[in-house]
Amino acid sequence: LPIKCDECSKLFCKDHYEYSRHACPFAGRKDCCLPVCPLCSQSVSCPRDFPPDVAVSEHIDRDCQSDPALAKRKIYVNKCSVKNCKQRELVPVECPKCHKNFCFKHRHNADHECSQSSPNSTSALSLSKFSCNLFGFKTRKRETSDNNVRRMNGMDEGEALEEAIRRSIADSVQSSTSNEKSTSDIEQRNQRTNQVKTAMKFMYY
Repeated sequence: LPIKCDECSKLFCKDHYEYSRHACPFAGRKDCCLPVCPLCSQSVSCPRDFPPDVAVSEHIDRDCQSDPALAKRKIYVNKCSVKNCKQRELVPVECPKCHKNFCFKHRHNADHECSQSSPNSTSALSLSKFSCNLFGFKTRKRETSDNNVRRMNGMDEGEALEEAIRRSIADSVQSSTSNEKSTSDIEQRNQRTNQVKTAMKFMYY
């Protein structure tokens, strides 16, 4: 925005609006230079280290009583609810959770720290999936155990014992196959299997 010198009334950019930068002939009257609104010709209060163009822009958005500024404020009436945000929108942007109005930049829950938003959805979803997988695994193991019990309920004591030993051998073979790779380990496993089979034969004699 152009900035008007409050002494010589000429327009300058933000880099040359100060008295010393444009060699203002009336520089000795005041200690500091205040930017002047180009619409209402009013001096705009501006801290020493604050950008003057930003101060003028904020003045036009809030305080300027010129016709162009008033017309703009009548159109852009939807003010953002985020603290220190001066942005206004032509259309209302309401948060469906906290029902406050925001600008397009702060319309998402995370951008305006919505007080009514739920916890992190990604973490909740991950926790839900983990819980489902965990309980699903336990359910499958429980169903397998129940099936084994139902299958053994129809057997007599000897058949049930034989079935239990057979399953133990099968589990041992499966575990050994995945963990034991050397020839000596396989031979030892076969010896154990033969010993169990021999014990089963003597059990029925």
